[in-house]
Amino acid sequence: MSSLACSDFILCLKIADHSKPYTDDTFHVLSENHLEIAVYSLFQGDDEDFPVANNGDDSTSQFTVTQLPHKVLDGLWESLIYAERIPEAMLRIIMRMMKLSKQPHLNPAVIYWHNLVLLYGPPGSGKTTLAQALAQKLSIRLGKVYSATKLIEVNSHTLLSKWFGESSKLVGKLFETISSISADETLLTVVIIDEVETLAGSREKAAQSNECSDAIRSTNELLQGLDKLRKRPNVVFICTSNLKDNMDVAFVDRCGIKQFVETPNNECAYEIFRSVINELIKNGLVFFDASDFQHDSILHETLPEIPIVGDSSPMISNSSSLHVPSPSLLVRTSESYDSSLDNLLYIPELGWVGIHLFHCTKTAPRELWRIARKASGLSGRTLRRLPILAMAKYTIEEPCDLHELLAALKTVVKEENKAKFGDEPGPNKSKEHKSNQSGFSEDELASLDHIRDLSMEGLGEELGNDQESAIM
Repeated sequence: MSSLACSDFILCLKIADHSKPYTDDTFHVLSENHLEIAVYSLFQGDDEDFPVANNGDDSTSQFTVTQLPHKVLDGLWESLIYAERIPEAMLRIIMRMMKLSKQPHLNPAVIYWHNLVLLYGPPGSGKTTLAQALAQKLSIRLGKVYSATKLIEVNSHTLLSKWFGESSKLVGKLFETISSISADETLLTVVIIDEVETLAGSREKAAQSNECSDAIRSTNELLQGLDKLRKRPNVVFICTSNLKDNMDVAFVDRCGIKQFVETPNNECAYEIFRSVINELIKNGLVFFDASDFQHDSILHETLPEIPIVGDSSPMISNSSSLHVPSPSLLVRTSESYDSSLDNLLYIPELGWVGIHLFHCTKTAPRELWRIARKASGLSGRTLRRLPILAMAKYTIEEPCDLHELLAALKTVVKEENKAKFGDEPGPNKSKEHKSNQSGFSEDELASLDHIRDLSMEGLGEELGNDQESAIM
């Protein structure tokens, strides 16, 4: 750090990514790497609304324009949880393609690249959040290439008019505005079209069902607008859809990148629950009992002691020393340890649980893992709201006890499953039921010494070999 010219002005340095696609290194030697430092400030202004022009409908905004990077989107990238390394891969591919498209001597008639990204998958899987996080990240990473970045978020439903012929005109005006904004080559323009199937519906299906020709004209206008902006390397379209099969074939064919975003698996469900509960603990809404991590002597050998001074952290139990995993000890054990109480993760990552709490079946992390397995098939949007719903519905006051919250969470997960799947078992639940023919409940099986906990079967070996492969 002392060798950097700006070292005197750096308060902290966060390694956000590495150019090597899928590195397994837990640390990088500075002398062997070239640092690219992105210095930026977050905008805090309001979005600029563009109302629909004279279409006879309600005066709602056709799209909004936001200057990036923006404070509202700060931290969004870190909140993304997927089973695969989708965000990192998408960011790397988009940046590489944008760099290649700027090569001045490439013949566009030979080299074909459409600046169009399609994120598709079931509802609530995090497609829109991923699109916004990518836009924020691109504005930071490309800060040295473009002087400014603007995010245009299109409200697709406002482009559909009850007046014949008006929808296609609105789509045409939208692309005229995007073209005008992106005319400045020093400005990066990221356009997010949520629920793009509204504008890019299949023309073949529309013709077969004798639908209004205005829908076909709107799709034609969309395709023409995308083709006109294809040659601008400073424009990126990121579209999301829950209904890929209903989209026009020509539109899907134009998408340079197509990425399926699936419903969170069990491991992702655990991490989503964990992030929400840790935020509640951090803000003093949930009482954390440090003794929950003291059931195994291995913890005392692995974790550092953190003295608690006075009442600086009211949500932590009064004990002489606190044994909890720090962020640096969960996966990347070689990183430096931060003893600040504000940075503690009270519920550890699943990789840490699989190694250090494998034989401790009654701890809060193990109970949370059992609950996460019961949440199989629920969307990411649902998973994020359930801990708050559980706290509001089944606890009396704040701060509530962590185990009380987990009991409430278990109940609301059961209720959510019944509301979504009825009496039928959800995805992966029928297989779990067949594997348990002993007559014991899962909690009873967890207490047997020779069986331990079926919910952790195979987890220790899997996460021990590659702790970062399952969770990002």
